[in-house]
Amino acid sequence: EKPTSAELDIGKDTPPPPVNQQGVITIDGNAKAGETLTAKISDADGVPDTGITYQWQRDGQAIDGQSGKTYALTQEDIGHKISVQATYKDNAGHDENISSTPTAEVAGTDSTNHAPTDITLSQNQVIEGKDGAEIGKLTTTDEDANDVHTYTVNDGRFEVTADGTLKLKAGQHLDFAQEPSVNLSVTTNDGHGGTYSKAFTLQVQDDPNYPAQPQNHAPTDITLSQNQVMEGKDGAEIGKLTTTDEDANDVHTYTVNDGRFEVTADGTLKLKAGQHLDFAQEPSVNLSVTTDDGHGGTFSKTFTVSVQDDPNYPAQPQGTPVLGLQGVSVVKEGEAAQYKLLLNHPAEQDVTVEVEVTSSGTTHGVQNEVRTLTIPKGESSLTFAVDTAHNGVEDNGSHFKLRIKHAEGATLNTAAPSDMTHGSGAENTFGATNTFSAAGLRGEYRLFSAGPKLVLYLHGEAINDYGQNASIFSEYVADRGDATVLMVKTPDSASGSWSVNGAQNARYLRALLEEIYSKYDLDKGDVLLMGNGGGADFITRYLLPEHNDLFSGGTALMIGGGAADSTLHFGKTPTDGLKQHLQLKWIAGSADGDTVAAAQHAQEQYAQAGFHTQQETIPNGDKMSAVGHIYDAFYDEIDNKNTGSMEITTRVSDIDATNHAPTNITLHQTTIAEGKDGVEIGWLDTVDPDWQDKHSYTVSDERFEVTREGQLKLKAGQHIDYADEQTVTLTITTTDTGGLSFTKAFTLQVKDNPLYPSTENHAPTDIQLDQGLPLINGEQQYYIKEGKDGMSIGMVKTVDPDPQDSHRYALSDERFEITADGILKLKDGVHIDYATETKVTLTITATDQGGLSVEKAFTLRVDDDPNYPNREGSVTISGDAKVGSTLTANVSDPDTVSDSSIRYQWLIDGVAVQGATQKTYTLRPEDAGKKVSVHVEYRDNGLHDEAHDSDSLDVAAQSANQPGTVTISGEAKVGSELTATVTDADKFDAANVQYQWLRDGQPIDKA
Repeated sequence: EKPTSAELDIGKDTPPPPVNQQGVITIDGNAKAGETLTAKISDADGVPDTGITYQWQRDGQAIDGQSGKTYALTQEDIGHKISVQATYKDNAGHDENISSTPTAEVAGTDSTNHAPTDITLSQNQVIEGKDGAEIGKLTTTDEDANDVHTYTVNDGRFEVTADGTLKLKAGQHLDFAQEPSVNLSVTTNDGHGGTYSKAFTLQVQDDPNYPAQPQNHAPTDITLSQNQVMEGKDGAEIGKLTTTDEDANDVHTYTVNDGRFEVTADGTLKLKAGQHLDFAQEPSVNLSVTTDDGHGGTFSKTFTVSVQDDPNYPAQPQGTPVLGLQGVSVVKEGEAAQYKLLLNHPAEQDVTVEVEVTSSGTTHGVQNEVRTLTIPKGESSLTFAVDTAHNGVEDNGSHFKLRIKHAEGATLNTAAPSDMTHGSGAENTFGATNTFSAAGLRGEYRLFSAGPKLVLYLHGEAINDYGQNASIFSEYVADRGDATVLMVKTPDSASGSWSVNGAQNARYLRALLEEIYSKYDLDKGDVLLMGNGGGADFITRYLLPEHNDLFSGGTALMIGGGAADSTLHFGKTPTDGLKQHLQLKWIAGSADGDTVAAAQHAQEQYAQAGFHTQQETIPNGDKMSAVGHIYDAFYDEIDNKNTGSMEITTRVSDIDATNHAPTNITLHQTTIAEGKDGVEIGWLDTVDPDWQDKHSYTVSDERFEVTREGQLKLKAGQHIDYADEQTVTLTITTTDTGGLSFTKAFTLQVKDNPLYPSTENHAPTDIQLDQGLPLINGEQQYYIKEGKDGMSIGMVKTVDPDPQDSHRYALSDERFEITADGILKLKDGVHIDYATETKVTLTITATDQGGLSVEKAFTLRVDDDPNYPNREGSVTISGDAKVGSTLTANVSDPDTVSDSSIRYQWLIDGVAVQGATQKTYTLRPEDAGKKVSVHVEYRDNGLHDEAHDSDSLDVAAQSANQPGTVTISGEAKVGSELTATVTDADKFDAANVQYQWLRDGQPIDKA
């Protein structure tokens, strides 16, 4: 091996920028009336010959007209101090404005004192950086030999000692870089009014060791926060580099010996723009990184960067995209109806789509046409519109149909081939209520059987919806004679919802469908799944992801639901045939933002999975509007049976229509029980020529009210007494959205209760427990699920001849309780185990306000849950633990688990390998000699969340060459010693290493 180190640069000093050296002005002459004073300027930057302006001052005030270089003292100056000011531009271009030190007070002409005439300085050099440094001795020339002189200096950093030594004050020093010279004005005073000032220029001596430079220390280490990089990612970041350096304030820069890499200003090691790595070519990369402290100190270190295998790199062709459709179902005349074509992934070439528009008439400007639209290459959607015209007349509106006729470059759904179940030949039934038990649940369903097409209807959150929609389906079956409608009531009576306990409800529904398939000849390729509200959420989140093998084609229609808060996960992978033959559609009202978001989210996820999808929005509609749309949507789907295309029918609403008043009100029940507070009476319906109108109700008798859903009832706390009223006449007014109304009178017959009102207290006669289940062989059975903490069992009601009585309850088993609203349940934290109790006998005692009571024993049968308690799974690794071999993680769970639900993470020596999240893992060269294991997480088919770790396997060592590196440590300056350090993962004999040092790439003799 012959590795070469990175190069180092030897640093050079940079001279400091020039600075101004301020001038000094002094006064020569004797401060005595009749004498002449002269201004003298000293400036290290040079004094110009012309351009100097002087101003003489008496006690700091300008003397008028005295602006020359000299000034003759007058009698007026006696007793005052004289100074001078000068302004000029020195020869270095600096503007100067300097003032002299004032003279002593001017003496009269009779003074015999003579002023000093000169000052000398024995030495004018001073070393930089030395606090309190002495410069030299000052000596004054004075005709009066016996005078004693004192000195002052115009620069506050200096002083003169008693013996005349000029020096810097304690703590003061000079810096050659800032002041290569200092101009001083020194004034000597003879103590008798005689002074003399003189300028001196001190030369500051440069000390190469000042200021003292801290000793630079070379860096000693480099760390990299993360040494893994995903393959195929241009410009990928690897991790942050950090240098260890004794000089804490040093700023470090980095170089890398591999030209594909770079280090950013913040120390991030990354690939350069446009550069990426390929695991197949380089499972690891050795890099030598050098850090430089900017003062000649460097350190180099080799890092091994592990390249993470991305099973999706290089990207595989995604195949032909699947086409989907979104649009509106209602538009006002004069507005444009908006639609969107969707692809499940960006098109690899232009996608051409033929859209056929068929209008019921031309009154609103919509013409029959076929449009050709293009989704450009690289795009995944295209928005388009159909314009409508406002015709200005009342015509009840119109409608048009938009159909995807053909697509080039994308797939459309097609009708599925017949897939008959070949049942046992059970007799057809028409609306009979049946009971069914499965998955630890019991419930009921209604079946209208007349033909092979299967319509499965799942109700919304209001459990009453289960029965209310029976008429539309029974009429359909009677009219068509070729279909079977299965209406299923949720077996979860506690919540009344399909989606709350969706996974268990899905297993129940699967068992029921398999039972129906076994009895009747039904076509699984011609199925219409209809979900309303919670039923729509249930189909989206649970039925299709986990049990899609129950169907092979048809339509799934989700109204007012879609489950936006969930991520689509297929426990059972749908076949390509199902994706091709099952059309999915979500319908939502635009005013219900949550439901619209849920529907769009669901559509996007199913489209990405490869299904053909549609999503329709009802403008200005709320959730109730979407539910009301179920009938239109139902008949649209029936009429479009197996067209092999996607269609949306859009209604054009007439904005010129005159609002018509409602014409009738019907009440479906006209009797009322006496003595019952808040009793419900019946449902109200309004007949109105304007089919889109919504209605509100008012009642003439304030004891009554009409609910939002349209049910007439007594208000809470209100009841009727037969003795006072055998009939009640009500006037009910219905008002449409345009403010027009219709009023009708109804007479309610009050049903007499011979025990109301009670003249004496009667004991309660019975206790009822309602679990919402039908009778079996004429008897009521009661059930409780095992393993469910705090489970609600059912509603407890007491039968009492005194309808006004309230009751308190006592239970024979302290594990149970009855809530304030009458729900029998297990206490929080308490559950039943089938292994220890197959049934529980519970006695309930109800006591009325008068102290009279009744008790009744109930036998609760415990439903065995085969998935309780959890039977834990495990994970093992198979394969040859050596570099290049592929290992496989094998999960085993007695409760069974879908492969697609398992999340994997492979680990080397207990550390997660980035990107190694598949069932298999191929061992890399850097894994040699280490331990490999795998961690898995999943939810099994018993709905238990589990996490397991495999045993570790030892990866065999390998002998392939791992290139060595050589780095230099030490400070790159003259006189410093540099050290070469060789690193090689394959190890080496240091005694056999031969070195050759280079200067600018050329060998250094004998180095």
